[in-house]
Order: sequence, then structure tokens, then C-alpha cells
Amino acid sequence: MLAVRWHGRRDLRLEDIPEPQLKPGFIKIKVKACGICGTDLNEYLNGPIFIPTEGPHPLTGRTAPVTIGHEFAGEVVEIGEGVKGFEVGDRVAIFPVIHCGECYFCRRGMENLCVNFGVTGLSEDGGFAEYALVRPYQAYKIPESVSF
Repeated sequence: MLAVRWHGRRDLRLEDIPEPQLKPGFIKIKVKACGICGTDLNEYLNGPIFIPTEGPHPLTGRTAPVTIGHEFAGEVVEIGEGVKGFEVGDRVAIFPVIHCGECYFCRRGMENLCVNFGVTGLSEDGGFAEYALVRPYQAYKIPESVSF
């Protein structure tokens, strides 16, 4: 599949990479739309800022290169083992924040302050690709009346 990958400052590449394989606890999304955010531009022009390059991200285990794009929407095409509440064909918008669920802040419902905070599209592969994997807590169903 085609994906836009960040390799370093001012180094984005359109590459043909393997389609992500579904993992337990994840949903596979066929990406229908992905926006470009100021964070993406800043990462491109001045990075690395959020994309891990020195060592693996504590939650995802990833380092650059990564598929960028953290503002995206699409259609559920596969559902991983243990995932409930979704069906193939569901239309979803993605909230890209990744959290550990175990730190002081996560246990108090303040996942945005997670000590291991990550972002799909920066800390792991994101939406500038044909397919992406997300955790169920990142996917929000959208009605047919809302465009991708």
C-alpha cells in the first residue's frame, strides 16, 4: 500500500509498504480522509519533535520512519480479537491520542497528561496511508450524514 512516511526533518517519502496486519485489541481502518495539521508541518520543518528517533516510543515500540497523519477518518474493515462495539462497515473518526491507562494521570481519567503519551501518526503509523490500525478507544462512530 502507499503511505507518506517521515524519515527526518524535511524528509517525507511516498513509499509502498506492507498493509498493516490486524493485531488483537485493534481495529483496521480503510482511510477515507486525512488532514494536514500544523503539528505535521512543524514536524516536517523542525522535527523530530514528537516522532521518536533516539529510541522506541514507550507504548508503541516504534521509531522513525513512521507514516504520518493523525487527523483521519475511514471505514472499519477488520476487527481484532477482544474488540467489542464495532462492526465491519462502521464509519469512524479517529482521536489519535494513545495512553497507557496505568499511570497516575490515566487512573484519574486525565489521559491527555499520560506520562507515556503518544499519538497515532507520530508515535506509530497513522492516516496518510491506505489502511491504519487503531485502538477501539480511539475510534468514534460517525453517521452517514457526516462526510469523511
